[in-house]
Parts: sequence; C-alpha cells; structure tokens
Amino acid sequence: MSQDLAPEITRLAFQNAQEQDWSGKIEGDLPDWAKGVLYLNGPAAYTLDELKRGHWIDGDGLVRRLEFGGETASFRSRFVQTQRRREEAEPDTAPCRSFGTASPGDRQRRSLILYTPSNVSVHHFAGRLMTYGEQSLPLELDPESLETLVEYKTEADLPYIMPLSAHPKID
Repeated sequence: MSQDLAPEITRLAFQNAQEQDWSGKIEGDLPDWAKGVLYLNGPAAYTLDELKRGHWIDGDGLVRRLEFGGETASFRSRFVQTQRRREEAEPDTAPCRSFGTASPGDRQRRSLILYTPSNVSVHHFAGRLMTYGEQSLPLELDPESLETLVEYKTEADLPYIMPLSAHPKID
C-alpha cells in the first residue's frame, strides 16, 4: 500500500504554498499554557518558471506565525525574502543553484557558496526573531508582520562564507 501512496505524497510535498493571513474568535476558555505565539519555518516554494527543484530542502522558506490569546487566534505566513528569492523574481535572471537541484547556467553566491532559501528554522536570538538556512547568516524578521528586515551581523562580523548553524540551540 505504501508504494501506491508514494507518488501522491511526493506530488503534495513539492507544491508551492501561498502567503496567508487569518484571524478568528476563540469560543470557550483557552488555558493559560496555550496562550502565546508559535513560529515555524520550512521549505514551501519549489518551482520557478520551468525550473522544478527536486530536493525537499531546496524550497524557499515560509515562516508561519500562530498566536492564541485572549478571545482571538491569528495566523500569518510569509516567504523569507532572501537574496535568492529577490534575485530570481527578476525577469531573465538565471536561477540559483540549490542543495539538490542544479540547472544549466545556475549561479552560486560569489561563485563560491549556495544562496540560502532560509528554510530550516526560526528562533528568537539576541532579542530578535531570526530565520536560519544552511548556507548563510540568519535573516532578521519583524515578529508581527514577518517582514524580512536584514541579514544579521554578529559583533564578530562573520564573513559570508562562515554561516551560522541552521539548527541553533542554547548551551
């Protein structure tokens, strides 16, 4: 039976998601432990014109914000506006090489490293909301609107070829 489902699962997993906004009224009582904001990040856009990215971590990052509090719940999702996403939106621009997808004429950042889709994780760090990918420094997001603000620079001002981990943890 699993063999019959595999093509359908693959088809669904590699579809492009859409940015969304939603809010609604909570009916009943919400326990205190359930109030707050949850952020999630993951790959969510796999096609660009004729290019179809074929690896699950190649999709552009989509950050989701789910908030429960008081009498309302709200949801917002926004694509992380990475350098890759912005440049590939320009007409007649060659695609960027991805972790698992290469195409004729694709590009690398400064001919050295991959452009990040910033699609692995999202965490608060140093009082900022940051989104992380495997190939770059994290990007700072506005915690309410999810607008992409700037590439985060540490006090050490790490060069672009020394990315931080996409899987941060507190030690």
